[in-house]
Amino acid sequence: MLKPLLVILTYLAVIFIYPRFLLSTGGPGDPWVNYLYMYGFGAITFFTGIKLILSSKACQLGRGHDSKWFGFLVGGFFFFAIFHATWVYLSLNLPVKGGM
Repeated sequence: MLKPLLVILTYLAVIFIYPRFLLSTGGPGDPWVNYLYMYGFGAITFFTGIKLILSSKACQLGRGHDSKWFGFLVGGFFFFAIFHATWVYLSLNLPVKGGM
């Protein structure tokens, strides 16, 4: 009974502390704060869902196409996170015509 309560309290603490930490370190105008906020909470939600999927045996690795789709799911999350990070980096550091 104590473990689920501890998990819920940990999630609530992270939900409260994480945005405040990001804003105190980067400031509200920093585009990386938005990226880290979105993919930080997204990762927590995504991997909690993955843990539930695996623990409930809804996806059994090695059974049929489950391994392939599990790889697409996890790989897709990392692909979009890396793609978005690259996009933010290039938008901040690549000079544009008419700019600088």
